[in-house]
Amino acid sequence: KLTVAEAELDPHRGAGELERAVRAFDPRPGAWLLVEGRRMKVKAASLADDGPELGVIAGRDGAPVLGTVDGGLRLEKVQPAGKRVQTGAEWLNGRRGEPAHAGR
Repeated sequence: KLTVAEAELDPHRGAGELERAVRAFDPRPGAWLLVEGRRMKVKAASLADDGPELGVIAGRDGAPVLGTVDGGLRLEKVQPAGKRVQTGAEWLNGRRGEPAHAGR
């Protein structure tokens, strides 16, 4: 049986592994990561050509990209704690393009 703790996306893992985890944990228990101390579910993701530094979520071509050990993970659809599901671009616009820090 899958647990919520197993569905945490750790930036210290590879981008390909994280992208597969997002698909594997959908819909339950749902892949998630900590963004500045708050849980954010990741509903859809894809691989990015390059990424920011490890553990940083920054805008690339209008979408948020999580920096991992071997590249970037583009966050296509996310659900911040207590909010509705939104596209990564909408989430990034809500932050006014400011980068965020992910992980523990």
